[in-house]
Amino acid sequence: MTNANRPILNLDLDLLRTFVAVADLNTFAAAAVAVCRTQSAVSQQMQRLEQLVGKELFARHGRNKLLTEHGIQLLGYARKILRFNDEACASLMFNNIKGVLTIGASDDTADTILPFLLNRVTAVYPKLAVDVRVKRSPFMLDMLNNGEVDLAITTVDTVGHPHVVLRTSPTLWYCAADYHFQQDEPIPLVVLDEPCPFRAMAIEHLDEAGIPWRIAYVASTLSAVRTACKAGLGVTVRPVEMMSPDLRVLGRRKVCRRCRRRNTRCARISSVKTSWRWLFSARFSRAIPATASRMPHLQKMRLMTMNSAGRRVA
Repeated sequence: MTNANRPILNLDLDLLRTFVAVADLNTFAAAAVAVCRTQSAVSQQMQRLEQLVGKELFARHGRNKLLTEHGIQLLGYARKILRFNDEACASLMFNNIKGVLTIGASDDTADTILPFLLNRVTAVYPKLAVDVRVKRSPFMLDMLNNGEVDLAITTVDTVGHPHVVLRTSPTLWYCAADYHFQQDEPIPLVVLDEPCPFRAMAIEHLDEAGIPWRIAYVASTLSAVRTACKAGLGVTVRPVEMMSPDLRVLGRRKVCRRCRRRNTRCARISSVKTSWRWLFSARFSRAIPATASRMPHLQKMRLMTMNSAGRRVA
């Protein structure tokens, strides 16, 4: 029940859009560039928004603008309001588009990003049929270059294709939940067959750390990599999206804290660089020019960034 003496506020979309930009970029200066306004205009907008809601939204911390508790609360709603507004506008503009949209997805995106993308696409384009093809990233990019797919969701960078970054994700070391390292033996690696950027980077950084390794299992699919790790055949390195209850992230559990104190092999490998961040991008095919015009709302579809605990962060 609403209080008759306190009318419902109408939040201004322009103010919310600028507010989200400031929250994402941490400074008025950076947000001003993002929303094509002057820094003073952004500052005035945020003052108006704080006056409108009657709460302080930013905690002053030097030049960085950190959100207060009320600011964090509003941010979640602001993202939803802007998303629904943008989807409604796009749906009204493009609801008559028909045909087939062919989407190529790599193994890393098929179970994580692709469902979200399909949900958004079908909401905006209800008359558009979607054909999904899941393959390894290198082969998917060949299909993109040959015009066999309209767009590809991939972790591999390509030159010459417009793209939208959907998410950045950290990369972690994984092994079976009950896996035990043999201290005097090389690290057994579970990897995909070539070409595989994760395989190359894992080997490169183990070499840099002076940790001996060996290839214990070569798989042709990501599901086979998961199965081999769960079976205790070795360790692998993949984005945080692969996290599951039956896989252990090295350096994260109590057993790994004990290993760290004892300077064991587990501790050494868990300290090897795993801060590589992967861009999950939608890349449009130039061979099918209509694709980019069909999907302008992808610019506003950036997914939440994932941290090393597998949680979404703003």
